[in-house]
Amino acid sequence: MTEHDLQLEQLLRDKGRSNFGPGFADRVMRRVEEEPVGWIDSLTLPDFVRFAAAALVLAVALAVFSLSGSSERSQTALEAVLGLDPVTATSIYDAQALMPAASESAS
Repeated sequence: MTEHDLQLEQLLRDKGRSNFGPGFADRVMRRVEEEPVGWIDSLTLPDFVRFAAAALVLAVALAVFSLSGSSERSQTALEAVLGLDPVTATSIYDAQALMPAASESAS
């Protein structure tokens, strides 16, 4: 170890946890609890709760909608949830489906 490392180790030992005194955590927590809630927190928390609830409802509705159509097509539940189109030989070789802009300009 270098001289610098030894000095740093000594400083850390001198200023370690034991030098905070008894009840340090209690004093800190009392001070944190006494701090007033910021005006930004009081404005954003209710909005977050509303938007999170709405997002959850929409996500569940989308999942149900995606899964309900999976029996009509030959898709697995995972493909339906992800919204993937079924892959068939026709869809693979259909150039118009792959490049709609090219087929429109050729007409």
